[in-house]
Amino acid sequence: IITVPGDAAQSICDRMVEVGITAIWSFSPVKVPDGVFLLQENLALSLALHRRLRERFPDAGGLDPEAAVVLDFRRHVFHYFHGLPGAAALRRRMGATVSLPDLLAAIDAAFPPAPGA
Repeated sequence: IITVPGDAAQSICDRMVEVGITAIWSFSPVKVPDGVFLLQENLALSLALHRRLRERFPDAGGLDPEAAVVLDFRRHVFHYFHGLPGAAALRRRMGATVSLPDLLAAIDAAFPPAPGA
């Protein structure tokens, strides 16, 4: 599983392939050679999909669809980022997050781009 900033992901991926790993789950864009299975995650796209599904199927337990999706997605974010520097601050900030813009702002604040990125 690759959960490092984008600028480091490809080198980590390359090292994983070099040592014989043939299945990689990555949260940053990477390229792998033929014969290596890659599950490429895009959290923003996943959240957008969840939002669309909630709009189409509005039975969300009395919450508006966006709030229901954000509440559900927060659980995934907590799991995905567990153990990374900044994850504790993200969990604290996301405790009050109920809108998509607030969720994205919390992630951006917890994991700012590297200098020069």
